[in-house]
Amino acid sequence: MGLDQMKVGAVARIVSLPEGQLAVQFVRLGLCVGSKIVCIGKLPGGPIVIKKNHQELAIGRMLAQKIILEIIGE
Repeated sequence: MGLDQMKVGAVARIVSLPEGQLAVQFVRLGLCVGSKIVCIGKLPGGPIVIKKNHQELAIGRMLAQKIILEIIGE
């Protein structure tokens, strides 16, 4: 499932991230395969807001489609 399909309040583990230049940006943000995240908000037509540890990140929908997750809790 892509991050863009994640429900607010769901907990997931990142299974796959885009490669190349985008991978470097994810590492800077502290996101990597195996990271546990929580979806804390979805703005209509806008970004998905996630939380990893105590950090909140807003990720655009086009990019969110490329982040593959495994849901581990609701």
